[in-house]
Amino acid sequence: MRNENRFIQFGEFTLKINLENFYIEPYILPGGEFPRGEFDPTYRGLLQNMNAAKSFKQNAIAWVTGETDKISQNVNEHDAVIVAATHLAEVVRDPKMVLVNSAW
Repeated sequence: MRNENRFIQFGEFTLKINLENFYIEPYILPGGEFPRGEFDPTYRGLLQNMNAAKSFKQNAIAWVTGETDKISQNVNEHDAVIVAATHLAEVVRDPKMVLVNSAW
């Protein structure tokens, strides 16, 4: 497989998915800014740097149902990536999860 990327939106964040390894990383931040510095895409790195961990479920529901106006205002790129990564990982393992998640 060639190194291909796909892009998805999470609120005001544009995330890049590498189709070779399924790693997700921030591509464009709110305001059109590009991320600076290193980004740790591991779950450990993401969890340590989340701003809105207490709003994870609310943000996941808002993203999956397309109600992006309900995504918390205090999310950062780590919050966006971990919500997208956990949900896309479920769908890769079992495509029926798209239907389960969208029925929240």
